[in-house]
Amino acid sequence: MAFIIDSIILNFIAYFIILIIESAVARFLIGILVGMVCDVGFWVANNGQTPGKMAMGVRVTMANGEPIDVGPALLRYVGYIVCALTLGIGYLMIALIRRSAVCTTTSRAPSSSRPVKRAGLNEPERSPSPSRSVLLIAM
Repeated sequence: MAFIIDSIILNFIAYFIILIIESAVARFLIGILVGMVCDVGFWVANNGQTPGKMAMGVRVTMANGEPIDVGPALLRYVGYIVCALTLGIGYLMIALIRRSAVCTTTSRAPSSSRPVKRAGLNEPERSPSPSRSVLLIAM
């Protein structure tokens, strides 16, 4: 859901920039550049949260829980591009494989100030429940 919210905002921004450009290649490259600047900028400057992640109450951190830096944020965005080029197979793999070695997503529990671990290397071994797998594929 956070991705959808962010996509709507980025498309709105990119639409006005792209209106003045005639070349299809330049439009494509500017679209990637606008997305990269917005996503990486939000991740680094806004405690790992884009507007969509803020709405969903999640943030991007390093595996050790520290805020994400520019280098890993750029690498994460390159992963977005690679995933898009493979028709979203990377997102499908995330839905099917519960453990991720790149980054973790945490959120704050409503009644506590401690981060709640959602996914990552420190998660105990569990077999995925069928309902969770189906839910993630549907999102």
